[in-house]
Amino acid sequence: TGAPGAQGDILPDSIVALQTGPDVGPSYAGGMVYDSYSNAIYVTGSTYGSFSDPGVSPSAKSKCVFGVALLPKLQWKERSVFGTDQAPEACSALSLTNYLGKSEAMLVGSTEASGLLTGLSTNSAGVQQFGVILDLSNQNGKYELLGGTVIDDSPVQYPLQILTSDDKIYMVSMASRDSKVTSDFETSKKEYPNLTSGGVEKYGSDYNILVERHTLTRGPGGGGDVLATTMSLDWRKPFETADGKSIIVSGMAWIDGGEGVVVVGSTRGNEQTADFDGIMAKVNTEDGGFESEGSGSRSVAYFSSIPGRDDWILNVCSDPDDPSVFYIVGATNGNLVSSAETADGSIPIEAVVAKIQSDTLAIVWSTQFGVSSAPGTTAPAAHALGCDVVPGKGVIYVAGNVKSGAVIINPSEAQKSYGNDDIFVGMLETSSGNTVWLKQLGSSEDDRIAHGGGVVADQNGNAVVFGDTTGEFYRARSGDADPNSSDLFIAVFNQADGMHIPPLSSGAWYGSDKSSSFYSNPKYLAFAITVLVILGVTVFCFFYARSRARKRAEAQKSSIFAYLQQFDVEDIDLRKSPPGGWHGTYLNKLAYGINQADNQSHMPESLETQTSSAGATVEMAPLTHSSIVKDSLFMDTMSTPTLGSRDYYDDLAPRSYDERKNSLTDSSRGLT
Repeated sequence: TGAPGAQGDILPDSIVALQTGPDVGPSYAGGMVYDSYSNAIYVTGSTYGSFSDPGVSPSAKSKCVFGVALLPKLQWKERSVFGTDQAPEACSALSLTNYLGKSEAMLVGSTEASGLLTGLSTNSAGVQQFGVILDLSNQNGKYELLGGTVIDDSPVQYPLQILTSDDKIYMVSMASRDSKVTSDFETSKKEYPNLTSGGVEKYGSDYNILVERHTLTRGPGGGGDVLATTMSLDWRKPFETADGKSIIVSGMAWIDGGEGVVVVGSTRGNEQTADFDGIMAKVNTEDGGFESEGSGSRSVAYFSSIPGRDDWILNVCSDPDDPSVFYIVGATNGNLVSSAETADGSIPIEAVVAKIQSDTLAIVWSTQFGVSSAPGTTAPAAHALGCDVVPGKGVIYVAGNVKSGAVIINPSEAQKSYGNDDIFVGMLETSSGNTVWLKQLGSSEDDRIAHGGGVVADQNGNAVVFGDTTGEFYRARSGDADPNSSDLFIAVFNQADGMHIPPLSSGAWYGSDKSSSFYSNPKYLAFAITVLVILGVTVFCFFYARSRARKRAEAQKSSIFAYLQQFDVEDIDLRKSPPGGWHGTYLNKLAYGINQADNQSHMPESLETQTSSAGATVEMAPLTHSSIVKDSLFMDTMSTPTLGSRDYYDDLAPRSYDERKNSLTDSSRGLT
């Protein structure tokens, strides 16, 4: 069958999953890439544990992790940890590049003074948090850290994404003008904070975009205990809004066949609304300036729906079949109809994906996924965090998080919450944005998609998802030292219908899909059937006994009437006596001692129906007034109750920078 990962060993529809651990410390997902040549998944993130075994004791500082898992069985080929005990390190993304005929790995992350690679800095004064690029060399299938480079241009920098093309390395960071500790970090109070891009920012408050290009220039030395600078800086360009609004950077992707990159993020709107809007900026890969193709094209655009509502772009991906477009994913609470509001009037935050024309930055289509809240909660939320186009198939994968017990809405197949934060994975058509399939799953605890690359398509077209979990997603945790510690997970979803390995824990059932709930549990199903049978037999026996008693009473009454026929008395009636037996009552004039018996039938006026002059039978003595009857009924005029919801929208529209006050500026050159 060939070596592991060779074409002959690939199972077209192998559905597998793994969860790391047990470990002495938590691990957090950073990013993932797929290598079709080796049919392997490469992942990075951070850990306070050992990553490769249970370990002895947790580390006080987080370190970067690097792992390689071979498909189709998701077998770990390599698991490594890079870091120091003096400062925290966390890696958020990685990329593979072909350098001198070998596939090399580049990781991006952050550290502090005395941390990994900070000895290579030439401008450390005043820097609170450094950015780093880790250069991992492929040494006969085993990756070794040679060194890399340090980003020390600002007091604080958060590297978020990396792209590589042979010896060229492109990186985007979120740089801060100040280094004060963030309020989010101060209030998180976590002993082991998540410092990847999916976690909490520790420093800074005023962020801008920092894009740079390096050239890999490995020389002699490096590796082992001696780490060397293995790349040189070609250019570094900061970008900011004209009015100095902070920008939350989230991703970067190739456009125009590699001639440019698009950087995405979110920023505050104008002074009147102050809502968040998504932002897209095109950068030329040659010199780092704005990318523009001529008349009608735009270099910067805002992704905005309704004024006063927030819109976020949380990631971006390219289309290998069409370099003139790209895709953005994120979240919005804009462009909603009133029926989409929750019962208490709150507006849900819904996941969104859009196809963008790269020259004009115009939307080709957009799809918005509705979300419903869990019982006892308000303001449901879902965020799309990753995407990847399947080459040659005309479909795109989208993955993200569903927050706090909410349920993502799929009209063709009801979904459910597994409890707390879940993940969702979906396949859409690239031509229209129509949903092919959509799945929500998780454990009973928190499950989250990696921000730096949470979903990729393998060479068979299946979706591979990467994230972290604090629950029993794919392994039991009863023997863990800290059951609340997070593990990494990787799961494969079948391309045809999204089939996947089911989670170990079922969690709480908030959705309408009963196939995996109380109704399908054999124990509870048998109990319900037994109760129904007993209830049915009891009801039958009750009515049967009542019917027999009524027949006996009628027979007894008939026999008494037959006896009375011996006498010349007809105006008499028999009624049941409360103490038992029968009670005779005189009627009409007989009640006054007058007996006028005749042989004709008699129709008393008290009968409920009589014949009208037209010959029709009409009701003469209604049991209650018609107004009372009306008030006592459920007068719903709808044949079927309608729950107001909307599953997608296609009228979101980005606005160009000259339509907004805060236009984006190349702050290195003063261009707008």
